[in-house]
Amino acid sequence: MSELIVLILFVLLATYLWGAVKAKELAIRAGHAACDKRGLQFLDQTVEQRQLRFCLDERKNPGWRRTYYFEFATSGEFRYEGQLVMHGHRLQSLTLDPYPDPTIQPEQYIEH
Repeated sequence: MSELIVLILFVLLATYLWGAVKAKELAIRAGHAACDKRGLQFLDQTVEQRQLRFCLDERKNPGWRRTYYFEFATSGEFRYEGQLVMHGHRLQSLTLDPYPDPTIQPEQYIEH
C-alpha cells in the first residue's frame, strides 16, 4: 500500500513539474511575441515566476494560475517590466509598464 502512495505522489509531482516547464516556455514565447509586435526588445530571454495559485478561470475550469514578470526595453537604455498571467497553458492577461514610444524622436517632445 505504501508503494502505491509513493507512486501516486511521484506521478503527481512529475505532472506538476511538466506543466510548470510547459507554462514557462509558453510565457517566454508570449512575452517575446508581445515585444516583437510593439517593436520592443525582450530582455534576458526569460521570465520570472512570482506568484502561483490554484484557482478557477472565467469558464470555471480549475488550474494553476502563474504570474510571470519579464523585462523589456525600447532602445536598450532603460529597463521596463511586463507581467504575464497564465492559467494552465493559456495566456490570461499581459500588461506592460508605460514606456516611451520608440518611433517618436526625443526632439519631437519639445514644443517650439
